[in-house]
Amino acid sequence: MYLLNKFEALGTALWIEIFQELTSESEIKYRDQIIEIIENFENNYSRFKVESAISKLNLERNLQNPSTELIDILNLALEYEKKTEGLFDIKIAHILGNLGYGSQYNFTDDKIPEQIIISKNEIKLIGNFAIDLGGIGKSYLICKISNFLEKNLKLKYYLINFGGDIYATSNQGKKIEISLEDPINQENYFATVSLFNSSVCCSSPFKRVWKHNDKIKTHIIDKNLNQARFSAYVFGPDVVSCDIYATCLCLHPNLEINDINIGYLILDENSQIIGVK
Repeated sequence: MYLLNKFEALGTALWIEIFQELTSESEIKYRDQIIEIIENFENNYSRFKVESAISKLNLERNLQNPSTELIDILNLALEYEKKTEGLFDIKIAHILGNLGYGSQYNFTDDKIPEQIIISKNEIKLIGNFAIDLGGIGKSYLICKISNFLEKNLKLKYYLINFGGDIYATSNQGKKIEISLEDPINQENYFATVSLFNSSVCCSSPFKRVWKHNDKIKTHIIDKNLNQARFSAYVFGPDVVSCDIYATCLCLHPNLEINDINIGYLILDENSQIIGVK
């Protein structure tokens, strides 16, 4: 049964499937509680919400008394920036805005080194950049929903699919088969993967595109304005790691990933496999 079926959040669709029986009263109660978690997360951390903490931080350049959750998200993002030698970078909202994807920011001095200074009482942005949490937000929210399902609702068998970022436990102890969509011919599937307390995250530049100055743009870019040309499917126990590495591999398929728990498939513009681990 589905607790949520194609629920719209963070610019994409969310499915939560439960592989155990619930009473109708529990189903309604749990659904409402999960929706509240999702909406609070989006209202706090989406740069497309003008009253969100991220929007205020981007505009005012500092945020007093930030939530411990926001501090955790930012520290996690900075950790993966180091792990990927700067390839994963949340300091790109201004670049996306200039390409027609979200708000634009006007900076005057381009010589200030970029820094995010984080303390218990304040977050400060120094330099000419704005933050976008699109590369980590969905998977972080999946973890939050997963914790809620298991710790608060005592549910053990479920699957969460948030726009192609998937985490699954099992179907009453049995592995869950996931079909991998062809990024070009999206009505077809080219492979399957079995999940058991694990994740698969799928990232592609062919899903979310728009035109800007008569040119096709994608939301997956690096700081040098290089656009992604590949599609990546990353497998592992930790959904946040899979999500971030999937984005990075779309940009640079030769990225060295030292995590022994991570596996992946990379496809080129013709849906041909060019990388496997």
